[in-house]
Amino acid sequence: MRDRGRPFVMYRRGPLDFVIVPRGFAGWVQLVAWFALLGALIVWFAGYAEKNGESDDFAFAIILFLIGLIGWAIIAMCWVLARAKVVEMAEYLRERQKAEQKRRRSNRDMPPQ
Repeated sequence: MRDRGRPFVMYRRGPLDFVIVPRGFAGWVQLVAWFALLGALIVWFAGYAEKNGESDDFAFAIILFLIGLIGWAIIAMCWVLARAKVVEMAEYLRERQKAEQKRRRSNRDMPPQ
């Protein structure tokens, strides 16, 4: 997948320090779809808890809900990361600093007007 067509951007500062941002309409639609899946899981659990909150198998329902929640989070993260353009912040800041220094040098070398 080319970078231009990627619906997300991941700004990475370190191995576990990153921010993922939707990019454009496609990114927002996909993000809403993932949260709709989470909403369905929550609505199911809320309805089940309301009807069967005192039953003996409620602990099993809680465990099932937590497994679903963890599974949703892991799968969503892997799916989004596979479709994200990765921007290494250290490299980006280094390049930006070099460009700024180059711009300053070129302005300094210009004759006064």
